[in-house]
Amino acid sequence: DVSIDGRVLDTQMASLKLLGGDPQYPIRNLTLQRVKIVADEVALPVLSGIADIDAQGGFSRVSLHSPDDKYSIDLQSKQGRWQLGLSLKETSLPLLPGIVFSDLNAKGDLGDGEVNFTEMDGHLYNGILLGSAKLNWRKGWQLQGRLEAKTFELNKMFPSYGVEGELFGEGTFTLTGTKLSQLGDAPRLDASFSVKKGVV
Repeated sequence: DVSIDGRVLDTQMASLKLLGGDPQYPIRNLTLQRVKIVADEVALPVLSGIADIDAQGGFSRVSLHSPDDKYSIDLQSKQGRWQLGLSLKETSLPLLPGIVFSDLNAKGDLGDGEVNFTEMDGHLYNGILLGSAKLNWRKGWQLQGRLEAKTFELNKMFPSYGVEGELFGEGTFTLTGTKLSQLGDAPRLDASFSVKKGVV
């Protein structure tokens, strides 16, 4: 039942690392229950999970999930870098509440001021979504990348327009904002698409 301000997350993580570095009472594993991260006006789910600490006092793995398992986060330290895995099930991203994913999985590397998602795959509108993206927060917030859509059903995408068919497309996207909470305010998509079995 801890609330952590996302702006001081680095400081909090540094203080937790001291637990593993105590030679007399070293701690190797933490169990986390009902942790809330408050991040720049963005509502993140309550998370629980585990954190493993190595002999040098550094985190080797942090694995968290929401109570309904719709959100999960996995961080693993390898060769001095963090590998990040994110998963969604039957829910939306906090920044894009109007888009509900059947599932979405993303894997990437966490660096200084950015996350490079090298693999993204998911299911949406009864179709398949593939892509890659980079999230950067050094000067404001920016998310940009490439997407490929396969067999998206138009009647699921645009339920009030009376159109049917299967959409295939690919292109690039960019989301920018001064704050994280503004990232989804004006998304830009530059793409080409085709529709098969179309009915208007």
